[in-house]
Amino acid sequence: MTSNIDFEQLGSLATDAQRGDGHACEVFLGQLYDYVHRVLSAKLGSFADLDDLTQECLLGMHKSLSSYHSSRNIKPWVHAIIRYKVADHFRALARRKETELTDEVADRAAGRSGTAVSETLADAVDIRAMVRDLPEPLGRAVMLTKFDGLSTEDAARRESVSAMALRKRLSRAYRHLAVAISREKEAAHDGR
Repeated sequence: MTSNIDFEQLGSLATDAQRGDGHACEVFLGQLYDYVHRVLSAKLGSFADLDDLTQECLLGMHKSLSSYHSSRNIKPWVHAIIRYKVADHFRALARRKETELTDEVADRAAGRSGTAVSETLADAVDIRAMVRDLPEPLGRAVMLTKFDGLSTEDAARRESVSAMALRKRLSRAYRHLAVAISREKEAAHDGR
């Protein structure tokens, strides 16, 4: 990727901004916006949260400005912050999706629904069937934590794996269940 940014000048602006020069800080962030946006676009394509993630990166750079050392090239510093912010964004997104899916699975299993479509006890059985259709280690992880009410640590001990390994199983299981639930919703919507 070609860069239309002068990193040497950017380093000087960062040093001036560290000294309290508000104008230098504004120019520094202004020059970085297009560059960061292009880097993220090249990495993520037409990602829906691209503008938000660009802003998060710039905010991170502004907050971390004191960690930049003027004797070093600023480009690796910029790219490190971009990498960290992208990773943080996707971790947070995964947690949000996992929480939403966990809540939906629990609601469905209990026979509750947030939709206008009436769901009966048979729908709860469908969730259990979906869980049973998962690969065995993934299904057991969901059954132990969501249906039997065990903590992640207790379920991990029962499965003779680390808590991290069990959380990975749950994450994979939630992805599988999300697809299955989406298909079920589409089928129900098409059948109306």
